[in-house]
Amino acid sequence: MSMWFWFFEARNSPKTAPFTLCYTSDLREWAMPPQFRWKDVSQPVQVIWNNVSNSEWFGLMSIRESTLKLFLLKVIYIDQPIGTGFSYGTDTVNSTEAAAPFVWQAFQVLFESKAFQDYSSRKMRLDMDNLRQMNISQALWGKDGCMDKQRACYAAGTSASSNVICLEADTYCADYVFTPAVENHDPYDLRQNSSALFPPKYYIDYLNTPVVVKQIGAETRFNACSHEPNSLVIQTGDDARTFLPQLSKLANSGLKILIWVYASVLQMNWNGKDVFNKRPLANITLNGVPMASIVNLDNFSFARVYGAGHAVPTFQPAAALEVFSQIIRGDQLHSA
Repeated sequence: MSMWFWFFEARNSPKTAPFTLCYTSDLREWAMPPQFRWKDVSQPVQVIWNNVSNSEWFGLMSIRESTLKLFLLKVIYIDQPIGTGFSYGTDTVNSTEAAAPFVWQAFQVLFESKAFQDYSSRKMRLDMDNLRQMNISQALWGKDGCMDKQRACYAAGTSASSNVICLEADTYCADYVFTPAVENHDPYDLRQNSSALFPPKYYIDYLNTPVVVKQIGAETRFNACSHEPNSLVIQTGDDARTFLPQLSKLANSGLKILIWVYASVLQMNWNGKDVFNKRPLANITLNGVPMASIVNLDNFSFARVYGAGHAVPTFQPAAALEVFSQIIRGDQLHSA
């Protein structure tokens, strides 16, 4: 088994900058470092490619990278599970829970290596994409509808029957809620027609060109969304399962948290839930221009950035950078 990662050095204060581990919670999609989809691309930055299966460094290459995050942090993107991105080997992951130990093990290998041992005392942040939400309709709230089936999935836990129950919930919600709501639009940005998607996916061909594969030391063909991991994940109904209880514990612990998905905030069971849900959204601006509607409560912040699709930095890079910077500093979200 070989798990691929991408490491980007911080531009500002690299000797003291904290780490962020970035990955997507969608087990069918690679980590997608931002230089392949975000706009506002500017200065060159050095990036290290490496396989976790061994400690051989495949070299440095100067590329153009988005300004977001890299001013502030050392960022690591992990292609997981096996079969996505440049990771390869025998894939046994069939759920989010099953994927977690492999990512944890990969991170232990990295920080036990000589290349990363000097960073072991740095603060660590987690940046996760794709918290799940569903669209509201009668099929969602009606009797034996999507919500009832998702509750049954949650109640089933990890029992022997849970895969069947959760797969039924996933299939029903996709067929009778998600698909009718999206119709012929881009599911990640309903303002777009599915035939004209933004951002483009030119990077797939780029990463598979022989010169790029050779220069970064990849040992397999790049695969952004692999069918093999997808088939395993579908069988367990993973999309219908929830980690909101675990997220709630993190919120109760006092950890600084930012969520960009309103549905998840409303359903979380945490100490500030009732107060948070009663607070109205407040508008904040960037250089006098409306940037987002937000709610702050203690260590917890929610932001809905205006004029953005699913990949917020693609559509609103300046706003995304400002929100991210404020959270990294431990600030409450505010106008700038």
